[in-house]
Amino acid sequence: MTPIALHHPPAVVAPALAAVACAGELVTRIDVQRFTPTLRQTVERATDPGDSVVATESDEFHTAPILAYVRLTKGAPCTERERRESERMLRLQPFIASAKVTAFSDGPGRVRIRVDVVGEFAWVVSGRVSATHVDVLRFGTLDYRGRGLSAVALVERGGVYRPGVGVSLAQYGVLGRPAVATLQLERRPLGGLAVGGISQLFLTDVQRYAAQAEFTHEVAYATLLRPVGDKGAVRLRRSAYDVGWVRRLGRYRPERGLGLVGLMFLGADVRTDDQVRIVSDSGLIATGDTVLAGRYQDYGVSRVAVLGGLRALRFERVERYDALRAAQDVASGVQLGVLLAPSLFQARRTRDMLVAGDLYVGMGHARSFASLSMRAEARPALRAAGPWEGVVASSRLSWHIIASEKRTRVISLSAASMHRLVFPAQLSLRDEDGGLIGFPGSRAAGGQRAVIRVEERMLTPWFPRRADVAIAAFVDAGRLWAGDAPYGADSPVRSSAGFSLLGAFPSGGKRVYRVDIGFPVNPEPGGSGIALRFSVADRTAVAWAEPRDVAHARSGSGRASLMRW
Repeated sequence: MTPIALHHPPAVVAPALAAVACAGELVTRIDVQRFTPTLRQTVERATDPGDSVVATESDEFHTAPILAYVRLTKGAPCTERERRESERMLRLQPFIASAKVTAFSDGPGRVRIRVDVVGEFAWVVSGRVSATHVDVLRFGTLDYRGRGLSAVALVERGGVYRPGVGVSLAQYGVLGRPAVATLQLERRPLGGLAVGGISQLFLTDVQRYAAQAEFTHEVAYATLLRPVGDKGAVRLRRSAYDVGWVRRLGRYRPERGLGLVGLMFLGADVRTDDQVRIVSDSGLIATGDTVLAGRYQDYGVSRVAVLGGLRALRFERVERYDALRAAQDVASGVQLGVLLAPSLFQARRTRDMLVAGDLYVGMGHARSFASLSMRAEARPALRAAGPWEGVVASSRLSWHIIASEKRTRVISLSAASMHRLVFPAQLSLRDEDGGLIGFPGSRAAGGQRAVIRVEERMLTPWFPRRADVAIAAFVDAGRLWAGDAPYGADSPVRSSAGFSLLGAFPSGGKRVYRVDIGFPVNPEPGGSGIALRFSVADRTAVAWAEPRDVAHARSGSGRASLMRW
């Protein structure tokens, strides 16, 4: 068994060792030291070659979720690429704020490895409040007792409906692999959700394969914005499953692109009510609207899919991009994934094929970086001529600029489109990720959307030892096109401007707590003159988080995500 050292508390202090670069030496030992978030500066000093290595009794429960993402193993050669990739894979994990993997000489041709990690602030508390009540409360931890287990509970006030309860669990480093097992169960005041799965994504080029299995069942009252009157809701029942595997083609060669190929079984079942209702404080109220009558048929399909991809990426560690100070890794190069999935059988009159693609292009360096992300899916009929169905496409072009030692500028342009879906869905300006900050109560809805945003962020010297704090100014603008979305209508260009206060606790944390105050430049008739929004997010681990209203419109193709890092 590999000796493991855990920083909890020190028992033996070994002599200081000299840090070295990996050059094929044999790994004799791997020590893991975990530091609480408040000890970030301690960890940075601990990597100094003159410091001592702390050795303590092994603790498998605490070290297993860390070692699962370390590419180096006892008795194997130590290479610089494996060492760097280990650091990057550790930084991707939501319960780790920063990581350092260091090799120390342990005699001729031998090295010992020390893994220093700083935990992210683990506690999670969020919710939604009304004028007189706390409507929703979420609470839990990202790293239960230091074991890589995320556990978050949900309680929701039901009013005239039943109370809502739920739990969300995620175990990282399952079975000693860089894999994640997830379980989410919710009993909502109306409807419910059950999601379970296990996945090992293609996080690094040196992996040979990636795999995923997931099942989802949801009963939801999906919101439909209406130009007049209260917002409506339609009852949807959706089930989906996917089981897939993707493998690297050929041998890994440094600084060379690689090919990927895989196989997947997936399916979906969607049932939609025709009735538009209002979810009121006194119960469900029928609207009498006939906009959905006869429009959406029940839809069920099973598919076998072939996946292919090309990946030529080089990662670079940067700071002050999507976090205030925490490090993240950006990818220069190109990645393309394609999915072709003919139906095996389905409950409609004709067979079809699901076609999906995922493209990423990035270029730049530590002070300026631009990236383009595009995702699309559609279904051409196999036996009949006609328009493509189930079209969902989105894209984002972003440019991060480190303007000075304290200032970061972010410019982004995003667009989304959907039409001929098998269930009702809308794009809006109120979506938290894809809309405008100054229009949280917008009534406008459509099938296409485009938004541009510019933000100037400045770090402040406030609370330098305990937290990172920044202030920002932003301006955004966007519009909608009706498409074939229910209640869809073309909108004029809307825009807003405002200020933000951002914080990360403790200093160096990846999660950013953000308060936005937005003012609509040309508000909608009857709309609010000021918007206040609070959000918490870690955006350092993904190249792009697709807006929720777009992701919700997808039929379940997105399993090309096996190829994402």
